[in-house]
Amino acid sequence: MHESGIANSVIEAVPKEALFIGGTMNRVPLEQKVLSENDRLAGELRERFREHGVLCLNLISSPGSGKTTSLLLRTRAHFAA
Repeated sequence: MHESGIANSVIEAVPKEALFIGGTMNRVPLEQKVLSENDRLAGELRERFREHGVLCLNLISSPGSGKTTSLLLRTRAHFAA
């Protein structure tokens, strides 16, 4: 997560001329490294949650579609009962 910002900063800090060797452009495989680190961390978190009996949900939808409102209303209704 945080590494992607660092990776982007590193690329931006390198002069454009330094990325070219012999007139060809070389790609730096930072994206794959950052994503694999994300996968590793996600795996660790999933295992921790499983060990502690925590259910985690990832709600994906467009902004303003009511995710937060729905969760708050359901939570309030559950605890009011």
